[in-house]
Amino acid sequence: MKYRVDHDAQAGKFILPELEVVDTNGADIDAQKFAALCGTFNGYRRNKMPIPMPSMGGNVSVPVVFQLKIHLWNWMLANRYRATDLAERLNLHRQQAYRI
Repeated sequence: MKYRVDHDAQAGKFILPELEVVDTNGADIDAQKFAALCGTFNGYRRNKMPIPMPSMGGNVSVPVVFQLKIHLWNWMLANRYRATDLAERLNLHRQQAYRI
């Protein structure tokens, strides 16, 4: 799974067209692209919105663990599950479910 993240060197911004978010910073470009992507994902979770799937031609790979979390999050929203419900179904403590 790869998301497209563009870097505007003049403005020092990262543009995430699929997620409609711009993040700023400088230094290691690849690490910052990934950090911008993670920050965007957290914003979607805070606002209880599904995380959009990437389109073709992405340039930032998302690790498998993150991919699974994205799919789980979207499934939980679609089925109106809370982390507490997930903990009950998986026989976990509520805090363990929140860490997922």
